[in-house]
Amino acid sequence: MLRPLREGDIAERLEAGRWSDQYSQAIAGDLVPSAEFTQERAAGWFASRPESMKWAIEIDSRLSGEIRLDRIEEQDASASLAIGIFIPALWGKGYGTEAIKMVLDYAFNEMEMHRIWLMVMESNVRAVRAYEKCGFKVEGRLRDSVRTSSGWESDVIMSILEDEYEQLRENQS
Repeated sequence: MLRPLREGDIAERLEAGRWSDQYSQAIAGDLVPSAEFTQERAAGWFASRPESMKWAIEIDSRLSGEIRLDRIEEQDASASLAIGIFIPALWGKGYGTEAIKMVLDYAFNEMEMHRIWLMVMESNVRAVRAYEKCGFKVEGRLRDSVRTSSGWESDVIMSILEDEYEQLRENQS
């Protein structure tokens, strides 16, 4: 289920967000330590998220992730997408894919967007596959854009256009 963030999410984010090594690696490379996720960090996470275009991902009635549309350009009818499932045990079960499809439906049908794009670390193969399942296509790479403890890694730039989304929906019907 997707829902707006609420004040009570700070405590759930604190519980879910002890920043596992896997989650840190997936979103920022391995230079982000799996340090304890503090009350201050959880409150900062909540405060930094605008209520519009940002949703909590709830799985089995608990906060398990977030998804948002950022960098909204009304003139170009474009926005970037970001998603995170905080708990690695929930990865690979289709929750992220389902959340992405819900947000794409909202973006294209309610917001009348033309293009939704994202960046993902090249090593995050699971995420790339999920984005491809949702119709995203690789546009290119930002070479050596992420520093890790073992060197540099590239970001993959992906997008889906309005007509590609409609075609995908028609083929799934």
